[in-house]
Amino acid sequence: MTDNFSLEVRHWLTCFKFADDGTLLIAHKSMMECHRLMQCLCDELTKWCQRNWLVINCEDNKTEAIILSTGNRSCAQSPQQLLINNQAIRYVTSTKVLGLQVDRNLEFHFHAEQMLKQCKKKWGFLTKSTNRNHGLNVYSLTTLLRTVVLTKMLYAAPLWMQRQISKFTAFWNNIIMKLTGATLNPHRALAEIALHLPPLQVQIDVITTKFLCKVLTTEDTLTATLLQIEGSLGREYHQELTSLKKFIIWRDHSKQYRQTHNLDISKITDKTMLKYSKSVMGRYQQETWLQEVRNACISGKVSNNNDNTVAIIDHIVENKIQLSHQNSLFNYCTTKMEDSIMLDFIHGNSLIFGKGRKASSKGNELCRFCGHQEDTAEHQLFDCVKLKDGTQENLLSLMHDKAMYLTSILAPASKDSNSQKIFIQRVQYIISELEKLPKT
Repeated sequence: MTDNFSLEVRHWLTCFKFADDGTLLIAHKSMMECHRLMQCLCDELTKWCQRNWLVINCEDNKTEAIILSTGNRSCAQSPQQLLINNQAIRYVTSTKVLGLQVDRNLEFHFHAEQMLKQCKKKWGFLTKSTNRNHGLNVYSLTTLLRTVVLTKMLYAAPLWMQRQISKFTAFWNNIIMKLTGATLNPHRALAEIALHLPPLQVQIDVITTKFLCKVLTTEDTLTATLLQIEGSLGREYHQELTSLKKFIIWRDHSKQYRQTHNLDISKITDKTMLKYSKSVMGRYQQETWLQEVRNACISGKVSNNNDNTVAIIDHIVENKIQLSHQNSLFNYCTTKMEDSIMLDFIHGNSLIFGKGRKASSKGNELCRFCGHQEDTAEHQLFDCVKLKDGTQENLLSLMHDKAMYLTSILAPASKDSNSQKIFIQRVQYIISELEKLPKT
């Protein structure tokens, strides 16, 4: 279509087409010249339509014009009216392009708010009949979360979500609380490892990296734009490029690249480092995620169970365990109540333990079964004389170090293949004993 346009218009024109949608973009340093070229484009489009017996629908929400303001350039001045076949084109402050709400300042505030509202609605509908004790179990909820909510939330994420992620923090917290069934705030890192759900920031970084790798390994028009961003002084999209550079450094076996600020994307000659498979990106996501959690635990940025978390991560790394569906704790057709209490025994912050009851002023720290020792997850699993049975003996025979029991449960190596089943049986027995306690 654009081949018959004048050379002057084609020089400044970029055309984006998908199915029956089309977007024509004119970029110029001068606002006045940009308006002039845009009207020339509209005239060329009118002629093309007349030659091909077509009529452009210029009604609202069908054909729109938007002025994108970038850098220090302002679009406060009144724009000149654009005409197609003598019909005025309405100027808008935001417009939807392939499902992405683009605003004139490319800040995507409105798109983020709309996406958050829609995702909350979907998640609320999926979990409206689920609480700590009843409803869909963790396996079903995480499957629905990935297929229904996250696919929508992370659509076109490389373009907009890095700058809007703060809007989704509370929502992600609510998701973790619903999945764990926790009544008190759980240890976030342990809960996410148990659920095999990387933090939202890690997921965004990986999706961004995949997108940028595809741009640079294909003859895409965005490649030149990406290299322009790399060389610009502005801060827009530099965080996205940093995600790509971290992946390149991780992939570089020759250790040619060591620091992101010393890495120039335009000078990368070995394109194989930018090509990836599902397994490669899965390993990169897990290593990046666990390394960030480990660093946060060591630096003290997160509290509670830091030693356990670091031990679990070291166990995963040393044994080269890939967290997947096959080694998930929630693959055994357990109920929602069983899942919630299993997660209580993992993160440890629950009213079924003395520390949680004391913090909530709902009891003391003594064991509700034997009444003697401090009531902790380890005590109920291994030491309580009133909870002694075959499941306790099986668990004790499996664990070499009671304090580190979480490692073989959350990330079982081949030698610990039955650890999860034995742990589930032990928790199910404790649940049956909990139900016999008088209600308080």
